[in-house]
Amino acid sequence: KDRNYNLALGAEKVNGFVLMPGQEFSFNEVVGNRTEKEGYHVAHVILAGEMVDGMAGGSCQISSTLHGAAYFAGLDMVKSQPHSRPSAYITMGLDATVVYPQVDLQLRNPYDFPVVFKYTVSQGTMRVEVLGKKRPYDKVRFERQVLQEVPYETVTREDNKLPLGATVVDQIGFPGYLLERRRIFYQGDKVAKRERRKIKYPSTTEYVRVGTNPDPSLPLPPKAVMHGLTPPKHKIFHLDQ
Repeated sequence: KDRNYNLALGAEKVNGFVLMPGQEFSFNEVVGNRTEKEGYHVAHVILAGEMVDGMAGGSCQISSTLHGAAYFAGLDMVKSQPHSRPSAYITMGLDATVVYPQVDLQLRNPYDFPVVFKYTVSQGTMRVEVLGKKRPYDKVRFERQVLQEVPYETVTREDNKLPLGATVVDQIGFPGYLLERRRIFYQGDKVAKRERRKIKYPSTTEYVRVGTNPDPSLPLPPKAVMHGLTPPKHKIFHLDQ
């Protein structure tokens, strides 16, 4: 509920924004600071690769979805930074994290016509459209190649509130990846231009609590349902739009 509220609040700041020819867009400049004073709620955020509660959780879903839409619209990607771990809500390699004021998403309109950003938010799902005249490309391809996979480590924490020997997984581990992201622009069946960028996701540490309390009357903790990320099935993956 709190995350959905943040999504709607932040998206409203960008919805309807008109980006003129040659103009640059700064997410942090347009959306501003995300604090309790501005009406944001505490929700899940990624901090140093660990999922924790933080102010304005969901802001990165607003920026990442815009980043993906702008990517296929052919806008210039002036500045973007991936998360410290892949996100469950967007294709790995298309996310863009934001932290006010130092980590920003910046875009530029390379066309001779204005474009407008349109947001739709419903029950935790976000849709972004970049509207304007027809782009000069018939197709834009996102291509992602996994260059390296880095195994994750497991950190064990003692917990005196758990019975001796009991274990609880607080966060599922996930490998890190070094990717090459390629954007390919087509006019008809011919390649008009290519862009390449290497992106690195550090491995996500697995955190496990181990019980140290010898009290035999302590109940075992209920088994939590954990939702880990899905590893990429193929070294090379692409999406066309």
